Amino acid sequence: MFGGNDELILFHLTLQRQTNYEHSCIGHFIDVNDDNNQETNTGKFNRKRHLQLCISTQTHLELYTVSEGSLRSLAVIPLFATITAMETLNLENSPYSFLALASDSGNLTISKFVSIGLQQKIVLQALINQPLTRSGLRRLSPISHLQTDLHGRCLFLSAIERNKLCFVANQVGQDGVCIQDPLEALVPNTLTLDIAVCDVRYDNPCFASLELQQGNHYLMFYILDLGLNHIVKRASYKIEETANFLMGLPDLSKYNISTYEDSNQHHQGDYDEINPFVVIGFENFVMIKDLRGFYDIKVPIPRRKDVSTPTTIICFAVQTLKNDFFVLLQSNYGDLFKLKVQPNKEGSNRPVASISYFDTVPQAKDLHIFKNGFLFINAEFYDNHLFQFESLGDDDPIEGTFEPSPTLRNLSLVDTQKNLNPLISSQVTSTTPLTLASNSKNTTRFAVNGVDFENHVSSNLTFDAKELWSVKFPNDTYHRLLFLASHDLTMILETEAGAMGELAKERHEFKTKFDKTIFVGAIGTKSVLQVCVNELRQLVFNTDSKNYEKKLEWFPPAGIRIVAADCTHSQLAVGLSNGEICYFEIDTDSLSDSLHELQNRVEIDEQIEGLAMIPELKSDYLAVGTKEANLKVLCLKKNDMENFLEVISIQALMAPVNDLKITRTERDVNLHIGLVNGLYSRSKLNRYDGQLYDVRNKFLGPKEVTLSVLPSISFSKKSSDEEEEEEEEGEESEDKAKAGIEQKENIEEAESGTKGPCIVLHSINTWVAYECDSFLYIRPILLQEPGNFVKMCQFSAENLKTNGCCAIDSVSSVTSLTIGGLENFVFREKWFQMRDHLRLPTGGIEENQEDSEEKILPRFYDGCEIITFDDDRKMNLFIENSYHGDQVRVSLSRSQKLFNSQTTNSHFEILENMRVITAAVTKFSSSTYYLVVSTTNSQLYTFELFIRRAHKEKSQNSIGEFHLKLLHKTPTEDRVYAIIGFRDKLLIPIFGSLILYGLGKKQLLKRSISSTTASITRISSLANWKNQRVAVGDNRESVTLLQFDSANNVFIPIADDVVKRHVTTLTFIDQSTVIGGDKFGNIWTLRLSREQESFIRSNFPHSLDKLQQNPDLKSKAPNIMECPFKLTLINHFYINDIPTAFHLAEAVQISDRQIIVYCGLQGTIGSLLPLLTNTEVNSLKNLESVMNDADDIFYFDQGNQSGSTGGDQPVDGEDEEKDITKPLDSSSNATDLLEGAYSIVGRDILKYRSYYVPVRNVIDGDLCETFLNLSFSEQTKLCKEMGETKPEGVYKQLNDIRTNYM
Repeated sequence: MFGGNDELILFHLTLQRQTNYEHSCIGHFIDVNDDNNQETNTGKFNRKRHLQLCISTQTHLELYTVSEGSLRSLAVIPLFATITAMETLNLENSPYSFLALASDSGNLTISKFVSIGLQQKIVLQALINQPLTRSGLRRLSPISHLQTDLHGRCLFLSAIERNKLCFVANQVGQDGVCIQDPLEALVPNTLTLDIAVCDVRYDNPCFASLELQQGNHYLMFYILDLGLNHIVKRASYKIEETANFLMGLPDLSKYNISTYEDSNQHHQGDYDEINPFVVIGFENFVMIKDLRGFYDIKVPIPRRKDVSTPTTIICFAVQTLKNDFFVLLQSNYGDLFKLKVQPNKEGSNRPVASISYFDTVPQAKDLHIFKNGFLFINAEFYDNHLFQFESLGDDDPIEGTFEPSPTLRNLSLVDTQKNLNPLISSQVTSTTPLTLASNSKNTTRFAVNGVDFENHVSSNLTFDAKELWSVKFPNDTYHRLLFLASHDLTMILETEAGAMGELAKERHEFKTKFDKTIFVGAIGTKSVLQVCVNELRQLVFNTDSKNYEKKLEWFPPAGIRIVAADCTHSQLAVGLSNGEICYFEIDTDSLSDSLHELQNRVEIDEQIEGLAMIPELKSDYLAVGTKEANLKVLCLKKNDMENFLEVISIQALMAPVNDLKITRTERDVNLHIGLVNGLYSRSKLNRYDGQLYDVRNKFLGPKEVTLSVLPSISFSKKSSDEEEEEEEEGEESEDKAKAGIEQKENIEEAESGTKGPCIVLHSINTWVAYECDSFLYIRPILLQEPGNFVKMCQFSAENLKTNGCCAIDSVSSVTSLTIGGLENFVFREKWFQMRDHLRLPTGGIEENQEDSEEKILPRFYDGCEIITFDDDRKMNLFIENSYHGDQVRVSLSRSQKLFNSQTTNSHFEILENMRVITAAVTKFSSSTYYLVVSTTNSQLYTFELFIRRAHKEKSQNSIGEFHLKLLHKTPTEDRVYAIIGFRDKLLIPIFGSLILYGLGKKQLLKRSISSTTASITRISSLANWKNQRVAVGDNRESVTLLQFDSANNVFIPIADDVVKRHVTTLTFIDQSTVIGGDKFGNIWTLRLSREQESFIRSNFPHSLDKLQQNPDLKSKAPNIMECPFKLTLINHFYINDIPTAFHLAEAVQISDRQIIVYCGLQGTIGSLLPLLTNTEVNSLKNLESVMNDADDIFYFDQGNQSGSTGGDQPVDGEDEEKDITKPLDSSSNATDLLEGAYSIVGRDILKYRSYYVPVRNVIDGDLCETFLNLSFSEQTKLCKEMGETKPEGVYKQLNDIRTNYM
C-alpha cells in the first residue's frame, strides 16, 4: 500500500476530538462583545454575571457563552494530558474567573483565558503549575477530586486514597493569583468517594468528604483555620453503606432557617460560627446533615412505577433566589427533582425538606443553572443540551411512586451540542466529501466534512445557461440585476421589493441575442458593462425613467473577437483574440461615468484566456492568464510610468489557464487560477511590487476548473433559522442608524477573521475555497439534492441578507436557477458537521434534524453495528438494540437516503426477542444478500435480505424498499463477537477455533474447522485480506496471522506477536501489515518482513515447519514459537481513547494516497497519513521536535535575556505585546515566563504519547498544529531553531496536509 520500505512513517491528526465531557464549570472567564451589558454593581467593582461555560474531556477544553440564549463557542484548547478534575476559582476582588485543573502531569494548574493578536483569539494561559506528585494516574496522587472555596480563598484536593491537600489562594494585582504551600490532611487506610464545599460565608473554609474506612462509610468535615494556617478534621459521622453522592447546601441561616437546636445557640459560646449543611445521597433516599450533628433529615426519593431497582442521585444544581433557594437533583433514570429546604414555622424555624418532581431529561454528569434562566446538561451519553426555564414547577411533595412526564413540563430545549459519545460502530460512506456514519440515540448520525448550501428557491430554465453575474451599484444595499448567458442568449432578471422577474425589453438596451456574453460588471456610480464576443456596451441607469440607457458601444477590430474582460469601479480591461489588451478608465472626478480608452494597447504574444484585477476603486495590477500555461502580472500604477502596462512578474503553470480571479482581504491579495487539467492554484500577490508568492495547489478532478467569486461571506453563519430570528427581532430598530450598525458589524467580522471572500470551484464536484486565521480551506459544497453547480455569484436581497448566493444547477439535461446561502463552514476546531436521520418508533422521519429539534425524545435504541456492502460501498445496513428490551431495529440506506420497509410503513424493520452482538452481510455463492447476526443467547440468525430500488422521481426520502425474511437459527457453543465473510462463506470464531460456515436449508453448515494457536482463547476481532489471509485479534494475546490452505481447506498460523495486546479492533493495511488498537488507548502496526513473506510464498504450506525463525526455540519452548514467524512492531502511538474501528479511505478529497481513519469509543475521529518522501518526514519530525521542546526553548531563552539585560524589561516591546505570556501582576515590571506554560499543565508531551510504549514512527500532527496558535514572535523564534526562514513555510506544509488529504 505505502511502498516497499519496511519503515512506515505515519502523520497523526485528530479530526474530531473526543466528546465524552467529563468535567464542566461556569464563570466569567473573559470579556466578549456580547458580555458588555452583563455587569452588576457590587459596590467595589462591577462583577460580571457567570454566563460562560467551560467543559472538558480528558484531552481538551472548550469555552462557550450562553449570554445570547444559545451555546456559542469561544475557544477550543487542546491539552496533551489527561484532565482528572476541573473547577472555577472566583477570587473575591477579581472581575474574572480563573480555572483550576488537576491532571496526570502531577501538577495543580491555575490558569486564565486571555485574548491575543489582532484577531483577539482566545487562548488559555497558565499562571501556576504547582507540583503535587509524580506524573501518571495513581491512587495516592491528590488529583482525583478538586473543590474551591466559594469566595476563592483556598483549593481542596484529594486523592482516591489517603492524601488530601489544601492550598490557600491570594490575589496578586488585578488579574493574578498566587498560592501558599500546601497544608496536608493525611488519613491512612481511607478511600475518598466524593468531596464537596460547604457554604460558610466568610468563616473558616469548610469541606465535606465521603470516605470509606475499614468497610464503613463516614461523612468527614475538614476546616481550614486561616488564623493558624492549619487544616483540621472537625467532625466525623458514620453513615449507611449505600452512600454515593455528596453536595453542599447554601447557608440556611440566610433564609431564616435555624441551623442549631436552639435558635439562641448561634450567639452563645462555641456556636458563633455558621453551621454548614450537606446533602448525602443513598439508595432510595437523601439525607440532610450538618457539621454539628444536630440534624439528620431523611427524605425519600420518589420512585418510578414498575421500577424495582434502587433510585440514586447522580448530579445536582443549586439556584439561589433573593429570599429563597432550591436544588435540582437528578436520579439515575434522568428524573429531575426539586428539593426545597424551608423553615418550620411551628418548630422554631428548624429546617424541613420536601421533594417534588420537576422534569425528565437525559442522565447527566453535571447540571449548571445560569443567571439568565438557562440550564445546561452535561450528559453522560450522546448530546449535551441547553434548556430554558419556562417555570419553576410546583412544590407539591411526592410520596411513594410517580409517573414521569413524557414531555417537558418546566423546561424548553433551546440548543443542542451534538456528540458522538459512545462511538461503537462506524463506516466511511464517502470520501468526497469525507463522510462517516455512526449510530446515535434513536438516530443515524453522519459526520460530514463540507460546507452546506441551504436551498431557498429553485426554478428550471428554458435554455442551457453557463454563465451568471449579479450587479449591484456602489450605493445599493441589495443586488438589482441578474444576468444569465448561454452561447448565444442572455437573460436579464431584475429584483425589486423582494420579487424577481425578467427585465422588460423596453427598459434596457442590453444585447440579449445572437452573441455570447462573456462578462458583466458594474462600473462608476450607475453604469453596467456588458462585454460580448463581438462588442462592448456601457449602459447607464436613469433614476427618473428607471431604464438602462446605452452610453457607449465599442467594437473590436474586424475579424478579432473579445475573449476575456474584467473591471473595477473605475477600470476596464478587455482581452482580444489577437493577444492585445485594451485598457479603459473612468474619470472619477467628473462623475460622468465616461469610459476613455488608452491609445496604446498591450500586446501579449500568447493567446489570452483570462483577465483579473484587484476588486477595489483602482487596481494597481492586471493579471493575464494564457493558453501557453503562463500567468503574467502587468503594472497599472500611474505613478510608475516606466512599468505602466509592462509585465513585472510571471508564473509558469502546469497547464493552460481556464479561469482567473482575484480576491482581496484586509491583509492580502489572492490570485486564483483554474487550469484545464483540473488543478486549482492559489497565489498571493504582493501589493508593493506585484510579485507572486505562497503558491498552493489542489487537484479537483479530471475536468477543467471554473471559478466563481463570492466577495463577502460570513464564515460564522450557522443556520437560516437563526438569521430569521435575528431579522425579526431587529425589524423594529432597523430604521435607526441601520447603515452605521451594519458597517460596524462588517468591520468587527472582518477584523475577527470571520468574514471574507470565497472562491467557488466548479469541476466534477463543486468546492469552496476560503481563508480564515491564515489557513486556507478547500472543502466540498454539500447540496441538498443531487446536482452540480456550473456557476455561482453573490446575491443579497431583503430576505437573504447574509451569505446569499445564486447558482446555475445542472442535473442531467435539466438546468435550473437556484437561490440559497452558504452556511456551517468547517474549520480546524470543527472539522465535521453532524447530520441526523431521526427514525421514530412510529415510523416517521425527519432529515437534517439540526433545525427542527424541539423536544427530547426518550432513549429507545442504541447503535450496535453498521455494515457496508462489499460490492456497493454507498450501501449501509444499520443495526440497533432496544434500550428497554430484547428487540432489534434494522434499517438500510444508500448515500444517506433511507429505504422503506415492505412490511411496515416506516424506514426500519423490527426483530423481536433478540439482542445483537455483531453481524455480517454475505451472498453465500448466490446473487442474494444474507444477513447473519450473532445474539447474546449464543445463536446465529440468518435472514434473507430483499432489496428493491425505486425510481428517482418516486420519493425524495426513500429510494426503494427492503425486507428481511428469517431463514433459520444456528446454535453455537459460545457467544460470537466477530464475523467476517471469507470466500462466499462466513468465518466465525468459537473459543479458539475458526469455523467456516456455509448456507444450509435448516441451519448454517460447518464447511471447515481450523485450530488456532493454543494461547488464543477469546477472539475479539477479525480481518480479511483478499480471501487469502486473515488476522485474528485476541482480547489478551494480540494478533495472529493465518494463511488459508485451499488444498486442505484449513487456516494455518504463520506469524504472531511477541507482546500481549488487548485487541479491540484491527484491519489490514497491506498483505503483510496489520493496524490495530487495544483497550488502553494505543494504536500500533505489526508487519511481516519481506524476507519472511518471500519464504511463505515459495514454501507454503508444505515446508512451513522448516522455516522456523528460531528453530532451536521450537523444541525448547513450543509455547513461545507457536508460529514460525514473529510480527515486528512498526508504529506505536497513544491516543487516550479506545479504538473501535479502522477504515482505509481511498482518495479522500481526491488525494493521491490512502489514509487510515480511526474512531474511538469516546467520539474521537482521527487520521493517519502515510508520509512518502524523506523531505516530508524530516521537516515534520523537525517541527514536532521543536514543538515538544517549546517549553524549554522559551524558558531558557527568557533566562538568557534576563541574564544579559540584568533582569530589566525586554527591549523589544512589540514582541512582548504579541507574546501570550503576560506578567501575573499587571503592576509588575518583570515578565516571568512560567515553566511549562506552553503545555499549560506542565505535561511532557513525549511521555504522554508514550504512556505505555515509546512512540514509534508516528509524528504527532496535533502537536505540530499548536504552532499555528502561537504569536508571530514565538513562531519566528521556533523557526530559527528549526532552520526555517519564516513561519509561512510551516503554515503551508500543515495547511497542505489538511487541504489535500483530509
